[in-house]
Amino acid sequence: MVIPETLRADYEGAEIELPLADAPPSLLRLAEIWNEKRGSNPLPPRELFRFEDIVPWLGYLHLLEIVGDDFKFRIFGSAVAAWLGHDYTGRRLSDVLSTVPDVGTKAAAGYRKAIATSAPVYLHTDLARHRGTEFGWSRLLLPLGDGDCVTHLIIAIHYRP
Repeated sequence: MVIPETLRADYEGAEIELPLADAPPSLLRLAEIWNEKRGSNPLPPRELFRFEDIVPWLGYLHLLEIVGDDFKFRIFGSAVAAWLGHDYTGRRLSDVLSTVPDVGTKAAAGYRKAIATSAPVYLHTDLARHRGTEFGWSRLLLPLGDGDCVTHLIIAIHYRP
């Protein structure tokens, strides 16, 4: 018996870190804004990012606050929430880990890398499946903070159907 494509299980493809220069133009532009806001400081503070700065990425952007060893989604992009079927605004990553452990574990590894390096991290997945649709996607992780202490992360998502 052949199982129809639409009934096969969702899966997460392998995620790899790539040089920032390999990111799609929209994510490169967000990285440029991050760098402009940073100026000569190690990190740009969250307060420097205004609504007007992020309009092109609305729906595909998350803002995470670092809370101890966990992360709290202050903003969870509405387009991503619609795609996933879950809105995690106001929830912690530990909640995500309890519902979709593979996704949460992969997300946490990227977040921790951006915190450890205090620098943009560009991650790419060639092929994944969710709700019967195969796609590729990329994430740009941008640390924000006070001095050299990371307090928040901006995560921008780019999907390729």
